[in-house]
This record gives sequence, C-alpha cells and structure tokens, in this order.
Amino acid sequence: MTTFVARKGWVAGPRAMIVAVALLLGGCGGAVDRICHGAATGGKQFVSAVPLGAAVRWQHVKDSPAYGRFFLDHYQWMTPENELKMDALEPERGRFDFQTADAMVNWALAHGKHVHGHVLIWDSQLPNWLASSRPLDRASALRIMGTYIRTVLRHFRGRIGEWDVVNEAFQSDGSYKHNLWYKALGPDYIGDAFAIARATDPHVRLCYNDDGIELPGPHADAALALVKALRVRDLIDCVGFETHVSPPGPPQGAMAAELRRFAATGVDVLISELDVRLTRHESLDAQAKTYADVARACRSVRKCVRITTWGFTDASSWLGSAARGLPFNALCQPKPAWRALTTALATTTTTPR
Repeated sequence: MTTFVARKGWVAGPRAMIVAVALLLGGCGGAVDRICHGAATGGKQFVSAVPLGAAVRWQHVKDSPAYGRFFLDHYQWMTPENELKMDALEPERGRFDFQTADAMVNWALAHGKHVHGHVLIWDSQLPNWLASSRPLDRASALRIMGTYIRTVLRHFRGRIGEWDVVNEAFQSDGSYKHNLWYKALGPDYIGDAFAIARATDPHVRLCYNDDGIELPGPHADAALALVKALRVRDLIDCVGFETHVSPPGPPQGAMAAELRRFAATGVDVLISELDVRLTRHESLDAQAKTYADVARACRSVRKCVRITTWGFTDASSWLGSAARGLPFNALCQPKPAWRALTTALATTTTTPR
C-alpha cells in the first residue's frame, strides 16, 4: 500500500505511512453489512481477454453476503488485502494463526477462484513483536525470515500457487529502503527471501511487487536490475506493477514499453493493485480513460497476464470512499471505469500482443 506523491498527474511511492488511516476509511460509504446490498448479481460473468482479479477483505465477505457474491460474479482471481500479511499470520513470535486466512482461501477455491498470495516480506504491517524489536543481527533476521517463509508456504502448498515474495524494496530515487530487513541483511535480504521461497516450494510462482515502476526512471531501473539478478539465479517468475495512479495516469504507450522491458527478462508481468484516485475536480470520465489506457497497455503485451484492482467498490477502498478510486461505486453500481475496463479487455476486441 502506498502514500501518494504527485508526479505529473499520476501518483506512486511507498505508502506505509497511511495504512492505518486507510483501513479506518475503507468502510466509508455505508455500514459494512450493506456493502453491495441490492446490487445486481448472478448475471453472466464478463469474459476478459486478460484475467481480472480484485483485492478482497474477509470481514466484508462474512458481514455482507452480497459483497462476496459480487466479487464471485465479476472476478477470477482474489488477492487477500490484509489477511496474508505478517501481522495477521504471526501475531506473536513463533505462534502462527491461519484461521482467518484458511477460511478466506478455502472460500475462494471452493468457488473456482485463484488466489494470489500477498505478501511474504515487506517493511509494513509487521507484527508488534517484530516492528518494536531492537535492531536485528544478521543471524536473527535470517532465522525469523526463514521460519516465516517456510511455515507460510508449506501451510498453503497446493492452495496458493503464486506469491509476492518481497514488496516495495526501493525508494522513488532507486535507492534501497533502509527497512528492518535491509538494516540487518543489506540488499541481499531480497535474494535470500526468494531463495528460501524457491527451496521451500519449487512449484510456486514467485513475484516481486512494487509501485512507481509504471514509467521509466531510477525506481523502475533499480527494480529491473533486481529482476535480472534474480532471473540469473532462476528465483523469480513474475513482477507486479501496483499502478496506484490518478488521471491522466501513465501514457498507454510508455507503460506498455515498461511492461515489455520487464517481460524481456522472461518474467510475466501483471497489474497488481490498480486504482485511480480522483480529486474533487477530476471527472469519472477522466478516470475511465485512465482505466482503459492501463488495460490497453497490458493487453498489448503478451506476457501481461492479469489485471487486479485493489478492491472493487468504493465502499471498501484503502483510499477511502471519497477518493472514488475503484470501478464500482459505494453501492456497487458500475462506473464509467468498469465499462471502459471491460470494453478494453473484451475478447471480441483485437489488439496485437
């Protein structure tokens, strides 16, 4: 999740600073048990040229059956928004709690959906026992990281086939974030995490996920260099472009070129956390154009394998409902953004890939 830094009409950058505020705002737009209440469900699911996914919150599925049905009717992939993060899975050192995550993953699989695991190693949403600890020495950091990755991957073996191993490792200037892992292990912490994951489950697809790499620049260059180094060691299979933006968003051609630049290393690329934040002065039509441009950029690249929006209704967005960032409004009614997205991805549309 990402703090907004305005850059020529689009936004990106590390977002840990506002996660707490975002979680408080996410339910704006109506009581949780009313999310998607009365929205049309049960229709024929849109057949997309590129599979569509969405981030989902399990508490909303439990509290609002309509929210869960709406997701099932519109999306093929589910990314648990917070339920697979370290603070949720290992709230106390050595004590893992998989109850909520198991319920969520099993629900998605029972309904024929695929699950993308987010995220194993990040510098945010850490459990208190780790976030508030004294600086770790190398041996302790490797032991904590190794135990966590092995335990989680073994637990979900055969149920989650794709994981973000490391999330948001770089600053916007291309330098490494000096997070807890970096301070203990240096930049090698990324390769260490991927190596542990590969050794634990050679069949799971391993991804690096980042925001601010939609256009060329020092951030994207640093991420690309990382991907190339990991590819040499056969440790990475995919790269997630978060794409938290605002209108007009990254130009379609420039974003497609960046997707191709990463895909040329042999990895699959995916739009992993798409939303388009609006200010009071920006229109829904401008938002729709941005969604369409991102979709067309992905569709023009053969190895762009999925588009996931970070939520689907404004009633449950980390941005808060006032940002109106998602394809469906707070009542789960389609916005111009949904129509633009589905038009751009319609299987009857022919676009070279």
